[in-house]
Amino acid sequence: MKDEILYTAGEIAKIAGVSLRTIRFYDVKGLLKPVSYSDAGYRYYNQESLWGEVAEYQKNVLTDIQHNIPADVKNILDVGCGDGFVINSLAGKYECTGVDISETALKSVQCRKMVASATDLPFEDDSFDLVMISLCRGSRCAAPAGI
Repeated sequence: MKDEILYTAGEIAKIAGVSLRTIRFYDVKGLLKPVSYSDAGYRYYNQESLWGEVAEYQKNVLTDIQHNIPADVKNILDVGCGDGFVINSLAGKYECTGVDISETALKSVQCRKMVASATDLPFEDDSFDLVMISLCRGSRCAAPAGI
């Protein structure tokens, strides 16, 4: 694929909050298969190999968000946007900004994006009409809130 973003196993471990050994274990067990290996044996992953097909619940959450956005909303901030599934889907209709602590995850965000913590956002009050917040740690994620 042209301009495909690849992630190392170390980057994936950092994003997920697990050890590199855990990522290797997932590979051996067939739970997380890399798209390629380097000659030295380094594992490389792309978006599809990491997140694969979007889960049905994620599609349902997006549908709920889309149906509950007030008509007067023009710009949206998504704090904890991860790889941008939700914010990328909204970017065609709204002016969107994605914020996450992971620079690697933000590589897939297709609108304005910024590395920042949810506890220290670099925006003035009332900069956005709508703020959505998703908080994740490893595989434990809270549903988007703020609508």
